[in-house]
Amino acid sequence: MRVLLADLVHNYIAGTREGFASGNASGAVVPYGIASIGAYAKKRFGDTIEVSFFKFADELLAATDVAPPDVIAFSNYIWNSHLNLTIGTHLRQRFPDALIVVGGPSVRTDPKGIEQYLHDNPFIDVCVLHEGERPFAELLAQYQKSGKGFLSEGQSINSTAYFSSGRLIDGGSAKFGELDDFPSPYLEGVLDEFIARGLTPLFETNRGCPFRCTYCAWGVAALNKVRKFPLDRVLAELDWVSRKFPDSPGWIIGDGNFGMLPRDVEIAERIQTIRRKTPALRSVAMFASKNTPDRNIAIAELLRNTTESEGHQLDHALIALQTLDQAAQAATKRSNIKLGDVPKKVGEYHADGHSVRTDLLSGLPDETYEGHLQSLRDVFSFGFDFLAIYNVILLPGTEMESQSSRQNHRITTKYRYRDGAFGDYRGIKSVEAEEIIWGNSAITPDELLTLRMVHWAIWYGWNHGFLKPVLRYGMDIAGKNPADVLLQLVTCASFPRKTVHDFFESLKAEVTAEFFHSAEDLRKHYLSDNGWASVTTTHQRRAGFMYNAKLIENRLLYRSVLDVLRDILVDGDSTLYDELCELMLQARVDPGALYASDLSGEISTSISSDLLRCFLPRVETPVGTQQEIRLKKSIAKQARVRDLLRKNAYEQNAPLAISRTLAVVPDAFLYEIEHASSRAAVAVDFPIPIVVEKPVVPRKLQMM
Repeated sequence: MRVLLADLVHNYIAGTREGFASGNASGAVVPYGIASIGAYAKKRFGDTIEVSFFKFADELLAATDVAPPDVIAFSNYIWNSHLNLTIGTHLRQRFPDALIVVGGPSVRTDPKGIEQYLHDNPFIDVCVLHEGERPFAELLAQYQKSGKGFLSEGQSINSTAYFSSGRLIDGGSAKFGELDDFPSPYLEGVLDEFIARGLTPLFETNRGCPFRCTYCAWGVAALNKVRKFPLDRVLAELDWVSRKFPDSPGWIIGDGNFGMLPRDVEIAERIQTIRRKTPALRSVAMFASKNTPDRNIAIAELLRNTTESEGHQLDHALIALQTLDQAAQAATKRSNIKLGDVPKKVGEYHADGHSVRTDLLSGLPDETYEGHLQSLRDVFSFGFDFLAIYNVILLPGTEMESQSSRQNHRITTKYRYRDGAFGDYRGIKSVEAEEIIWGNSAITPDELLTLRMVHWAIWYGWNHGFLKPVLRYGMDIAGKNPADVLLQLVTCASFPRKTVHDFFESLKAEVTAEFFHSAEDLRKHYLSDNGWASVTTTHQRRAGFMYNAKLIENRLLYRSVLDVLRDILVDGDSTLYDELCELMLQARVDPGALYASDLSGEISTSISSDLLRCFLPRVETPVGTQQEIRLKKSIAKQARVRDLLRKNAYEQNAPLAISRTLAVVPDAFLYEIEHASSRAAVAVDFPIPIVVEKPVVPRKLQMM
């Protein structure tokens, strides 16, 4: 029996009409979920089945040219659901007798939702619900006995659903067994070929999440029990990958709450030992536990990157708040997550030398416009170094996406193209869409649009660092919260600087134009000749990314933004603010100068001690003194940025090249500022983590 397991990602390079299947440029994670499912199937059926694994559509299609498959299975996520639909429909037409199975988190699990999903995706024979190893193996057993004949018999199979003679056969959610019976896809060698090609290793140490967040696929009741993989297996997997692939630059721990269990410290200690032996391993991304701050701090200390390489996600502690609004917490079932000691946690992380990140969601049910603004004010006042703010995406299979939730909260949605998630695979075109909350009973679409402008300003100004010293000046000297300052900036119609006003009005218009009333409307646009050209020829990216680049590239516009902020922050004498702005203009790296190798590697200057803390808040100096500082951009860092600009065709499309370079090197266009005596340096306090596809595992797993 020939079994093909597919965990597909889009790997189409815009403008080249080619795909790529190796290297981390694809942002791909190893296909851990299907590898675990396949390893268990091989354990049960041995040589009676032949199992192959696929990450890229072209390779899956090529494999079907060699020999017809008996069973094809797809792992379904928001970044590949339309790709699965198009490829699956094509394969159904070619192989009508093959059994086609779909599982993963972007599959509804309630009876009405399953029925609608199967109706909308007629290429599917069977859906697997939740954890996939055991139900998929049972499907293989049924297929071995009678081919697809078992579908007409209407037999109920745990954790599966399918149509039999037009009737839904829903096997419900079985009680999950322990994990000891599942072989390791790493130790079985299943994932070696993918790591060798540059894909990022993902590890599971447990499954399940005790929290019930309604927007998250981990929050469904069936997945609440936490089950552990044997510790010796986990440690053996870490050792295996580090020995065989010592040059792998990054790992991901896929647990929903790493740090929740006492043994997680031991796992972190093993990773620390491995990193000492394999210096190439610079990044270990994880999703920290909600209610174990002391253990989280201990783990962060163990995994902190103390090398001189660029910062990575492992270097910075994550306290994922999502919202501080009590009404929204109740509506999303986050009330069991402890938030009262957040300032203490942030202070402890800072005392131990860590920067701290938080995640916030925009558009949550029962969170008003003012409620969200207050959450922003609070996280700034708590001292977070990085604020990752996301629109709420409705994920199939989550409680928030259900019809009852939509009706109860009067949720309205629109659809947006998922950046980079498109492709043409042997003439099969696919474009992914995200269903995003556009309004609800607590907040209007216009209010959410205004908040999106504020969020853009936070990403550009605070997270990338281009306005961070000014915003610190606002907090420390003018007594104004950055959330309120940035709100005034993006709604600056009352300020006499038309260029800035026009910039934000244009950004607002382009952000609005990215949204469509339905996924069908979106695909009708992007799959048309003109729409397809916009993503494959003009290299379309989301408006926010491109407007980052426009402001980075335009010194006069940046100067005008600083002038508007003076109007907001300064009453009376602006001497101190003007000194601050002059240094910020010096700290800006001009992309054209860097590209032309016409950039100084070091600039020496001085600044008053009152302003130094706006750049280096943890450096203590005598009040009222001038402090010597250096602005630095090493030759090696300049060369790296220049290489990225060249690779992304800077001369043909400068904004696109700047945008893509910034995604890889967050401080590409800022000098580091170093205090002459302390040697402390900063460009971006919390570098933006490399964005990778969310790892695919057999259970429901999704972050916004």
